[in-house]
Amino acid sequence: AQAPTEVYGGYSGYDHTEKDKDGHDITVGTTTESNILNIEGIANGTTLKAYGGYTGGAHGGSKDNTVHINLEELPGNVASGDLNSVYGGYAKGANAGAVSGNIVTFSQGATLHDLMGGYLKSTTSTSDVSGNKVFIAGGAFNNAVSGDPAPRIYGGATDGSGTVNKNVLQITGGTIGNATHAADVIGGRSATGAAVENHVFLGSAEPGATPTAPTLKGNVTGGYGATATDNTVEILAGTLDGSVYGGYATTAGTPATTVASPTAEVSALRNNKVTLRDGVTVTGNVYGAYAAANASNMAAATDSNTIDLYKAVIDGTLYGGMARDGAVSGKNNTLAVHARGAKADDFVGVQNLHFYVPAGTTAADKETMLTLDNVAGAAAGTPTTKDLSHVNVGVQLAGNRPSLKVGDAVSLMKVYEGNTIDSTHAVAITSDAPLVNKTTG
Repeated sequence: AQAPTEVYGGYSGYDHTEKDKDGHDITVGTTTESNILNIEGIANGTTLKAYGGYTGGAHGGSKDNTVHINLEELPGNVASGDLNSVYGGYAKGANAGAVSGNIVTFSQGATLHDLMGGYLKSTTSTSDVSGNKVFIAGGAFNNAVSGDPAPRIYGGATDGSGTVNKNVLQITGGTIGNATHAADVIGGRSATGAAVENHVFLGSAEPGATPTAPTLKGNVTGGYGATATDNTVEILAGTLDGSVYGGYATTAGTPATTVASPTAEVSALRNNKVTLRDGVTVTGNVYGAYAAANASNMAAATDSNTIDLYKAVIDGTLYGGMARDGAVSGKNNTLAVHARGAKADDFVGVQNLHFYVPAGTTAADKETMLTLDNVAGAAAGTPTTKDLSHVNVGVQLAGNRPSLKVGDAVSLMKVYEGNTIDSTHAVAITSDAPLVNKTTG
């Protein structure tokens, strides 16, 4: 028998008709719900699409379906086939309903294209995609076929205008993306709607255990949409060959109005966060928030976004909040340094610079908390400086028992240029006003 090309935990291809309270026929979507699909092997040489719940009608949604993938070697030491794409819940109708609460767990095997907890494949649907989850412990997600699209790994996504909300993507192992097909890794993605409270976790660093992490080539984003609020990315271990975005918006926000009933400006990106733990390396840039739009009509496209930096190495620049074409457009964006030994090229778009001196630090601890080694000059032919004008700088001691005495010194930040850390490349730190401690929490 020929091997199948698609497999479903639950399938609905059509809508159905019901009577309303007045006895009239109405079209009602059929939702695929609470189905479970387990896959442990695929015929060698076969590529398979897998759906926990598939809804093909115009109105139906998909919820609370589960897919478990653990592709083992077939009998006779024959390699298992591959997965084209995996979806916990999937709906594609023009007026498709909500896609929510679906789960995908992936332990081993190969996926060539999509891996999504929930996917609403409709540009016209206004329904939400929420509470979907993806857990990846191993496997390969690195399509190497020339001309094919890069892998898309999303907690939840919609091609429409609905909100993506509270979707989760956790990756603790596996190989994600490669040099020719960098992966697109996102907690929640809405093509034209809002992204709210989506979360990405990379790596695992349990106390007393050896940290684990995926091998990842590509960009990682907490939440992507027309607006993005309260999304997070936390990288606990490993190296990310790409850039990180806490929140990514395709608009700059809603400008203030001065009509008879004036309205306040609303930034497109608010309260997003990136956390980089000890030992993490990022080869690209790190953005608390980024607006891929012209922000010239906004006072601030980004508001109150945060980068929490531990002993991590960033080969690019830390951006608290930025807009397209390198425009600094933000307020209340914070870079918080929590450990000694953090490094980056530079930071930009930061209004608050906070140092949380680790508990137990004494005057004998000489390692600098934050080193910047590639600060750019303000203009050609002028001395390079790191200007902290208009930046609120603050210091706070962690822990309940002070370990520093009056007169002890702690190295908070050193600045260099040219990717070289020595005295001849040291850069002066300047400010238009005395630096005053303004860290409050």
